[in-house]
Amino acid sequence: LFPIKAIPVELFQAIIWMVMEEYLPGPSSRYYLALAQLTLVCRQWAVILEGTPELWGRLSLDMKDKLIDLLLSRSKQSPLPITGKGMFFSFVVEKLLQHVYRWRALDVDFLEDDFLNFHDEDIENHLTVHSAPLLEELKLGISGFTAPAPLFNGSFPMLRIVHIRDYGVQWSTSVFSNLQELELSRVLHRGPDVDTFLHILANSPMLTRLRVLGTRFTHSLPSQTRVRLSHLRDLELEDLGQVILKQLVDAIDISTSTNCFFSVELMRWGIHDNYPLLEPITQRLRELANVSIGTRSTLTFGKPLPRSRYDLTMTYEGEAYQHGTLTARVEWSGRGKLAIRVARHFARQLAQSVLNLVPPTLHLIYPQDSEYYNGYEGLIFRAASDQLPGTEEIVIDNPNNRNIGTVLDYLFPRTNSHRLRPHLSTLIIRSVAHGIWAHWLQRRQERRVKEGGVYSLPLQTLILEGGRIKAGKIELLRKLVPNLVLKDVEIR
Repeated sequence: LFPIKAIPVELFQAIIWMVMEEYLPGPSSRYYLALAQLTLVCRQWAVILEGTPELWGRLSLDMKDKLIDLLLSRSKQSPLPITGKGMFFSFVVEKLLQHVYRWRALDVDFLEDDFLNFHDEDIENHLTVHSAPLLEELKLGISGFTAPAPLFNGSFPMLRIVHIRDYGVQWSTSVFSNLQELELSRVLHRGPDVDTFLHILANSPMLTRLRVLGTRFTHSLPSQTRVRLSHLRDLELEDLGQVILKQLVDAIDISTSTNCFFSVELMRWGIHDNYPLLEPITQRLRELANVSIGTRSTLTFGKPLPRSRYDLTMTYEGEAYQHGTLTARVEWSGRGKLAIRVARHFARQLAQSVLNLVPPTLHLIYPQDSEYYNGYEGLIFRAASDQLPGTEEIVIDNPNNRNIGTVLDYLFPRTNSHRLRPHLSTLIIRSVAHGIWAHWLQRRQERRVKEGGVYSLPLQTLILEGGRIKAGKIELLRKLVPNLVLKDVEIR
């Protein structure tokens, strides 16, 4: 400990701050326990640490009364980040509100039953009466409440990040402006109207992330407002309904460097009835394809993440020399023939976007949840790949070791296989085990030889990634292709 006395106090404070930020982020009990232990090293350490207000400003609404008093005292006038998850008491909020002028960030997430010793009107009044001049980040998730007046009396000039979940607020273009990040999630009561929302975006030209999930807009009348968000990096529009989704996609003008994610619930009675809804999305695909000419790109079909209520997802990832990786992801509901037609529609639009488009890599992801496995994934993949006959590389992700024979039979039919995909050179298969499909392929090729066909596949390279396979199967696969590559495959 002695050599540390030779360094300046400011450098020592910076070191402690960086260590605490790295290993103990947030206002946890472990954070303050570690900080208290550091003050016991020696008197000099205690004096320096207790005199560093920034170290004592992390507050949580579930802290004990005495700890809140200690932290408010030691943090002096430094800005306060405040969090709250779960139950809390009114006296904690009342003490923190006396220092609202110091709030830098507020991140709270509660259900109605979590408020102890609080009346509903108390919650609403506390969030609307006081101004927050230093507030930069606001994340509110308070189920069952609505604000009767503008948040923080409409005074938070430093606000840059806003996340609202299931909480009704008063939307004003004069209050919400100059934002860098905006997220609305499940705002079902007192959501913004489309025109006001677009004006909020127009007043935030430096916005980099916009996510709107399951929010009920108060009006769906067409808006003439158009917004240019040239700095937007991520745009996510989910569960908004067909009319609102189309209005927002049409009205928001973004650059080709923006990564997009759209969730769509299509009308059940036919693909032609969905064209107006799909057009803004397919236009985005065409833009990405145009800017990605001559570079690698991937078109992926598969089941969405478990959190999603949608049936299928399609992701197009391209690259542009001036922008780097570009992504557009679409989720939609609608199985059977409708899903097949939608997949064909997107692939056709992509193929027709430019005359000299380099066909994307086709990527099929089999679902991990057997509930969704009913064979239609292969049909969707086939419908899309038929529109892109010049594809040179195909990837199959098979995490649950499903039977992929249907897809392989489509890629390499028993007759005229060389003519079906003359440009296909590489097939990549990722699976937990490769024995089932390899055995199926071996038997299928042996039958072809008996029928007068060729044993080998019309393929240059077969790549296996992950999983396990028997050594005997490897030798059989080597007879099928000129180049067999194994990546992280366990050989048994």
